[in-house]
Amino acid sequence: MSEENKYRAAPQRDSPDLGLPKRLREGDASAGKYAPWPDNGTGLVYSAFFISVLCIVGLVSLLTPSNTISEIENRTLVPMPKFSLYSLFEGGYTDSLDLFYSDNFPARDDLVTLASAIKDAAGYSTGVKIYQATGGVEAEPADEPVHNPQIVKVDSLKKPVKKDTVKTTPDYNKSSSIIVVNGRAIQLFGSTSEIARRYADMVNLYSQTFDSLQIYCMIAPTPIDFYLPDEYKKSSNNEKSSIDYVKSLLDSTIIFADAYSELAKHTDRYIYFNTDHHWTGLGAYYAYRGFCRSAGIEPYDLNKFEKKRLKKKFLGSLYGITLDKRLRDVKDSVEYYKLPIQTKTSRYNIDSGRFDKTSLFSNVSNYANFLGGDHPLVKIESEVNTEKLLIIKDSFGNAVAPYLALHFGTVYVMDYRYYDVNLPDFIKSNGITAIMFLHNTFAVNSKFASNRGRYFLSYKPTEEAKPEEDIKVKETDTVANHP
Repeated sequence: MSEENKYRAAPQRDSPDLGLPKRLREGDASAGKYAPWPDNGTGLVYSAFFISVLCIVGLVSLLTPSNTISEIENRTLVPMPKFSLYSLFEGGYTDSLDLFYSDNFPARDDLVTLASAIKDAAGYSTGVKIYQATGGVEAEPADEPVHNPQIVKVDSLKKPVKKDTVKTTPDYNKSSSIIVVNGRAIQLFGSTSEIARRYADMVNLYSQTFDSLQIYCMIAPTPIDFYLPDEYKKSSNNEKSSIDYVKSLLDSTIIFADAYSELAKHTDRYIYFNTDHHWTGLGAYYAYRGFCRSAGIEPYDLNKFEKKRLKKKFLGSLYGITLDKRLRDVKDSVEYYKLPIQTKTSRYNIDSGRFDKTSLFSNVSNYANFLGGDHPLVKIESEVNTEKLLIIKDSFGNAVAPYLALHFGTVYVMDYRYYDVNLPDFIKSNGITAIMFLHNTFAVNSKFASNRGRYFLSYKPTEEAKPEEDIKVKETDTVANHP
């Protein structure tokens, strides 16, 4: 090749040929389905249209008030990040902005529901299906029975689950699966004797440390023993066996509050939510009755209370995980029972070191109605007597605590997950006369619950290790959030 030809400019073309024959590039009729290559003007129109749509959606997202909670997923949505030059150059601001737009684009809940409906229509809800979990609803320390679930969807009970299709693991935080059956979502349960023994040993340690105080222990069952069909129960450990095992290990001076037996008598009532992992206000009442019978106390009859029911229905934590359309048809209602006595309720503000006035029921249409959700410390006062009870609890205790105010003049409700305190000092300075441990079966079978119980006995606050700030109430209550 000559030097002249080597550097000769290539012939100009109106559009790239991409190696295609001329008749295909120019849209020759004989080319059949092939269309002419778009000119630059058409491409600009397409680009302008696409950019305009993105801008309009972005503006609508910014101008439309964003929700803080996704009701159908039952979780807190990502808020608008705060801008700073550091976060911009470090990259955190753009990452957070991306998450904000993902959670707050227009009609998000409708589109999520539509996506779930398309999956159901495509056959994802037929038969028994297990989905490997990629993460929990909440990270520790929120010991709720909604961690790291797989999902088992059951449209028919004709075929039982095979033994190897659902795996139960000993650690609470690896609870194996959720099964949707008969219009109810149930999380399968797993336990080991070693972890259950650790919990019993922790409760016994309190009995030995505070030998002048009465110690109570209530273990809250979840719906599994009461509502899971027999052919599926082999996929999960039996909760009653775990509860009875812990009870057998407790010192004789400890009063075990038998909530399970009382609940088992009323499984035809609305004692557990269909779409959430908690018990209802009525279920908590029967747990309270179980406590009274175990403690030799006469319980208040249900007809002594004024029943309240919130109009708005809700979808709970387990629907937020499964998004199962059958659960949307059985939305839950919040029912609660006003006490027949006068009480004063206050919530401890860690920042100010004072108690702020609040109420027993917050009129929120989900489980956060009880005590306004999970808070580090709540105090309920009445004039029934001078007894002072300290409840060390998870979220199941929120619905039970108001009933206990009928028999104790002061009830301190402490969430063991969100409050750091030296309990010997707290008990002495507040004149506590009794302690109740109230945890659900999943928490009892977690190392975290027993470790935290021991931690409170020797905790020493320092300026470097301040107690955690008051946790804002989530309407999801979680999961897991809460599990």
